[in-house]
Amino acid sequence: MNLWWGLFVGTTLLGRFAAARVDMVDSFAEVSDVLTLSLVTDLLYAATAGAAVVFTVRLAALERLKAAEGRGASLDGVHTHR
Repeated sequence: MNLWWGLFVGTTLLGRFAAARVDMVDSFAEVSDVLTLSLVTDLLYAATAGAAVVFTVRLAALERLKAAEGRGASLDGVHTHR
């Protein structure tokens, strides 16, 4: 979860920085720099999406495990199925 949040916030800030630099471009070298920065931002967005998928899959597995553990027991830990 922390990885996803870090990537999400960092990528969002980097994307805003790159968008702000687009208006200040005066030379071909600056255009190249802004395009590289935009490409890096897009790749980080893809990594953020991947981290979200990993988090979701792990959370779903944890929920399935907890549900499976809870099927045969009551609140006091005594099994209700025979």
